Amino acid sequence: MMASAQLQATFRDTQDQNQWKLELSKNWDVLGPFPIHAREQQFLSPSFPIDLLKPINYEETWTSSYADNATVQWSHTQPSDDNVLEVSFPEVRWENLRRTEGWAALQHHAILRGTITLEPPPTATSEVPPVRLLVHLKQGSYFTILPADVTDRKDLIPEWYAGNIYDMERALPREVYLPTIPNSTISTNYDIFISGDYEIRLFGDPRRYNTEIPTQVIGISVEVEYIQKTLRREPSQDISCDFLDGHAFGKAIGIALRSITDRWTVTRVASENPEIHVQLKNPTRIAPSQLRIIPLTITQDKPFYGNNLLFAVTATHESGQEHHIPISMPVTQLSAVQPHEPVALKATYIFGDAMPTAFLAIPPTNKPRTSHPPILALHGAGVDIFDQSFWAQSLPRSNLSWTILPSGRTSWGLDWHGPSAQDAWDCVDALAEILGQSSSWKETAFSTGTSMILLGHSNGGQGVWHLSSRYPDRVIAIVPAAGYIKSQAYVPLTISAHFIDPALRAILESSLTPDDSDLFLTNVINKPVLVIHGGDDDNVPVWHGREAFSIVKTWASLHGITPNITMKEDEGQLHWYPSVLNNDQVKEFIQQHVEGHRSDMSETPRPFTLTVFRPEESGSLNGWKIEEVKCPGRLARLTVVPLTNSNVLDIKTINVKSFSGPTMSGSYALLRVDGQEVSLTSAARDSVRFERESLSYEWRLSITEPLTTPSAPTQLQSFLLGRGLITFILPKTASTRRLSNIMSLGSRLAYDLHLYHRLDTEMVYDDELITPTGFDWPKYNFAVIGSLKDPLIRSILGENKTPLSLRDGLLMLNGRRVRTHSGTGMILLHPHPISTEALVMLIIGESAEALERAARLFPIRTGIAVPSWVILEPTMDILGAAGISGAGIWGPDWTWNEAFSWSEVL
Repeated sequence: MMASAQLQATFRDTQDQNQWKLELSKNWDVLGPFPIHAREQQFLSPSFPIDLLKPINYEETWTSSYADNATVQWSHTQPSDDNVLEVSFPEVRWENLRRTEGWAALQHHAILRGTITLEPPPTATSEVPPVRLLVHLKQGSYFTILPADVTDRKDLIPEWYAGNIYDMERALPREVYLPTIPNSTISTNYDIFISGDYEIRLFGDPRRYNTEIPTQVIGISVEVEYIQKTLRREPSQDISCDFLDGHAFGKAIGIALRSITDRWTVTRVASENPEIHVQLKNPTRIAPSQLRIIPLTITQDKPFYGNNLLFAVTATHESGQEHHIPISMPVTQLSAVQPHEPVALKATYIFGDAMPTAFLAIPPTNKPRTSHPPILALHGAGVDIFDQSFWAQSLPRSNLSWTILPSGRTSWGLDWHGPSAQDAWDCVDALAEILGQSSSWKETAFSTGTSMILLGHSNGGQGVWHLSSRYPDRVIAIVPAAGYIKSQAYVPLTISAHFIDPALRAILESSLTPDDSDLFLTNVINKPVLVIHGGDDDNVPVWHGREAFSIVKTWASLHGITPNITMKEDEGQLHWYPSVLNNDQVKEFIQQHVEGHRSDMSETPRPFTLTVFRPEESGSLNGWKIEEVKCPGRLARLTVVPLTNSNVLDIKTINVKSFSGPTMSGSYALLRVDGQEVSLTSAARDSVRFERESLSYEWRLSITEPLTTPSAPTQLQSFLLGRGLITFILPKTASTRRLSNIMSLGSRLAYDLHLYHRLDTEMVYDDELITPTGFDWPKYNFAVIGSLKDPLIRSILGENKTPLSLRDGLLMLNGRRVRTHSGTGMILLHPHPISTEALVMLIIGESAEALERAARLFPIRTGIAVPSWVILEPTMDILGAAGISGAGIWGPDWTWNEAFSWSEVL
């Protein structure tokens, strides 16, 4: 849904003679529109189609298939009276484009240019304190700030900052160092360029507002910040929990601290409330310009009924100086919830190893004396469950079950994929532990890893399809409302499709297979499903719900079974309506499956097919699990059919190397796997696992646990799936200028991870890892930023653990030399040096420009088609994904995968 955002310049006190004055232009230049895919801006230069390092001719025309005569030129726009900057192109015949291209034609890209003027204090001298800018771009893709005089840009590479395109809640502004030092005696002008991208999913169909013209609504606030050697509290980013009957409803809190400059380490914490023990979970290092949430755990000896938690945090500056920060954190006190009170309790837990995380939990209306399966409710995109109470109030109340409302890390998260999915499952387990220790609700506690009812709306409806089809045994029944099938169903590739080799395109799109929920709906054909959709949905067309319903029915018919699936299409309703989930039919559906749930999987049910892409990111179905695939990059399927009037299970596999099944309890004496009969001996029935022999290609029964390590991820996005903080490693030996660029890039990515996913990061120099005996590697996922000249990158690639490696100083791909030059960029996944559960990402650029290009593919948002490894060329700025010169998915044990590799650089 489109949300208005203000355009304003925030000024310091102009009466203060020691303050800088900042002015943001009232006139903006606009070039566009250009067709673009929903995530194509990650590949294209944000300034597409212009080169910002060259003088701009504002009289020049540019080609665009959206405009009459296929040309567009610069235009102008101004903020409206209420300070809103709207960007639209009424001269484009949008309705005509829509007739043949559908609403995909409404997506477009534009480049905007404004000016920032900094006027020094009247009393300024050459010793004016250094300043930087705080910039918050709302609903724009990227921005950069450059000197207004093009001659001053000749040695500069634009540093692009990702905007808050989702208009995320509680977002802090970007800290932007000016590209040149402002003059201390006269005004200095800078150009600010914005990449504006209209996405249907974000801003909706313009017909919703009775117009055919799509309009970008972009907000930007800019202010001056004085650079000081201090830490700043950012209370809006804190994490806290409610107190129930004087006891914390969770074990974690988080305090947000931001370093204005220099490095700090939070070393200890001291509580001032005698009833509460507050402990620092881990010493926390904060890099210059970085925000971190300090993880604290709380324990109690007795109830606490105060309104504020009081404690002090001690941080040590890199010089050794200590700084004590007093904290007063407000808390909400609640009494034991009564059945008639629809109160959502705010709970907390530690996500991963060090990230305090909050969620909501609604207790059952009747206080049952036994546990029942919980209900997991996934919110839609842009819904802040903490500040927007309508989501909790719109859910059906259960008289027996707890209803859990995870945040998904943020209001958008990763579309309930990756860390958002992890958060959803972890919230269920966290509540299980909280209830087990609650004197008020202990009787309702369920076990960790329990199965549940899953429901959601919009993006949450899509999340229901995604989670239930990846971990079907954790789901009892599902209610997807207004859910889309997958992000790619909105808009296809646009610019890149005209230039890209279809073989390369196939590999890139294969990296999105984990997000293609329609391919995994085989896994829910035996689940009770209630599909809900508004008949006139103007955001997620109703055909998405109908199509998912049809897919389940089709798979069921192929198995000769009748699925328990119902389509509830509410005639005349739009995307959201208060009764979409809170109605009698949904309540009865939930009640039926809460009361009738049976978790016994000892006997195989009706025929089913388990579909998996990467086994490490999928669970079991009816106790059966695909453990390993033959060819990474391809779907794997396991079909199990009990033969009528026989004690034989007929199993068929596609792209399966090994699989396991539940204990059969004597029901089946014989399994037929791909036509090969295998007898189940009594010794084997406790652990049924099959492996395919590599030479004979025959299946054999094994009773030992597999010794295989996790397979190489098939998409770059898997890097976000770690169980701890992400470390960015920077090359200390780099030149001052190059290190400055790399530090800026690390800071920008750390900001992105916090804004979009509330994922914690740490930045270190490579020399900090060196010990007398080798390297002290980070325990969890880490990314190394630099070039092929940097020692750490050379060391990692020199180990030859992947087909992309260094040998005798030369970059090799599958044994052949790769031609590199100053414009070459790479981003790839690599095995972790000491852990099979963690990953390494290498972000490599042979120039500052190439490094910026590679970093645009860092997986902040869903729908970015980037596989295990990619090599990039400068043409990517203009041709999009067609500017990739090499890409692929690693094979088993990080080997070469001929079927899913493409290169023109050999």
